[in-house]
Amino acid sequence: MRRVGARNCPAGSKYGDELQMELPNDTKKLYQMLEQTQQAVQHLALAFSASAAVQLAAEFYTKEERVELIAQYQSLRLAVQNAQYVHNAGLVAKVDPEVRRSNYEALSEAQAAQKAFEQQHGLISALCDAKTALGTPSRT
Repeated sequence: MRRVGARNCPAGSKYGDELQMELPNDTKKLYQMLEQTQQAVQHLALAFSASAAVQLAAEFYTKEERVELIAQYQSLRLAVQNAQYVHNAGLVAKVDPEVRRSNYEALSEAQAAQKAFEQQHGLISALCDAKTALGTPSRT
């Protein structure tokens, strides 16, 4: 049974009980189609944002600059992931507080470096993020 409308009505209230009903099969199929359509539209929006990021990056950076900056950004992302892994592993293993502190400082420094890069080269980070969301490698 699917509850339709008046989502904030408390159970047992006049409106909450009236709105409990079984949806016909056609309505269920319509909801499924709408969900599939929404997913397709979201994928198209990602594709358009990736395309826009590629076009904008091409306007402001040469191909060589883009390749170099993308490589830098990917290495910064990897450094943050590695620092996060080491920090979390230290928390789980309950290592010495001094080691945890140094792991946390390394993580903070890696995150700060990534944030600084994103602020300076927003188009490159947007391009990489859009391509990652689409599941395509960042080459341009």
